[in-house]
Amino acid sequence: TAILAFRLIHKYYGLGHLVARTGYDKAVIREMVLFSSSMIVPNLAKKWHSVLPVLFLNFLLPGAKGAEAAGIYGVARKIVSTLNVFRESFEYVLAPMTSAKALVENKAQLREMYAFATRISIAAFIPTATYVVFMRDEFLRLSGSEFLQGSMAIAVLALGRFIEVASGPSSSIIAMIGRYRMPLLNAAGGIVVTAAIAVWLIPSLGITGGAIAAAAGINVNSLAAHMEVRLFYGLQPYDRSLLRPTLMAVFISAPLAVIAVSTIPLPRTFHLIIVTSALLVALIAVIRFGYSREDARSIVPGRLAKRLPFLTS
Repeated sequence: TAILAFRLIHKYYGLGHLVARTGYDKAVIREMVLFSSSMIVPNLAKKWHSVLPVLFLNFLLPGAKGAEAAGIYGVARKIVSTLNVFRESFEYVLAPMTSAKALVENKAQLREMYAFATRISIAAFIPTATYVVFMRDEFLRLSGSEFLQGSMAIAVLALGRFIEVASGPSSSIIAMIGRYRMPLLNAAGGIVVTAAIAVWLIPSLGITGGAIAAAAGINVNSLAAHMEVRLFYGLQPYDRSLLRPTLMAVFISAPLAVIAVSTIPLPRTFHLIIVTSALLVALIAVIRFGYSREDARSIVPGRLAKRLPFLTS
């Protein structure tokens, strides 16, 4: 990754120019170190929220139970990680558009992007999370019947991810607008909470305790960033445009859950096909009837919009 990054820098800026001609300004170097640390450490913290429960499950549960629980938790975490796409996709888009200069010159546009990313993510997350939660036993059985012990962990982690998505892409904003210490403190706080709750709950709750620890630590980070963006910069992602897509997502997720439960007696292949098809219908319904035309046109690729014009009409 680092090599590819340097290749891009050289392609667009020229490493020779940066190194040989620009010189070394201590203030610039200090700014670079502070900025990069505020980006690197929180991203490492995200990894540690995943790793710490696995480590503590191994250490705190006796004998082979620890290794078994760690393996089951790892599978459960991987299943839920598919839900991260809704938050991370908008973070990668929003982060480059966010800066201290943008905050001063075009705060209204930044607020609209913040609200847009939040309402799109929430409305798409709800039916997808419903699908994952109600189909979790089917997914776990693919790894073996013993992995069903991770069923509750998936539900807990999905709830934690929903709270994270509902807080909006605040972490990216707080990392980009010049408050270097805030991302570091938020990340450290999240890691401490994950570790403390893991030590407290894993001996009694096992895999579920690890999931609670991870969900709590992740949301300490995201909710702290949300409050900082709101208090210090006057930005918040909630407005009346959030109501329609969210209600539509909840409304369409109810029959999705009913379909997932009622088709359990069917053969597993048919069960999976039917519920997955229902999820696709639910997402299409959210795009068509939940989002505004402008939002739908923003997220539906051009080629798909031409083939399915009713999505954005």
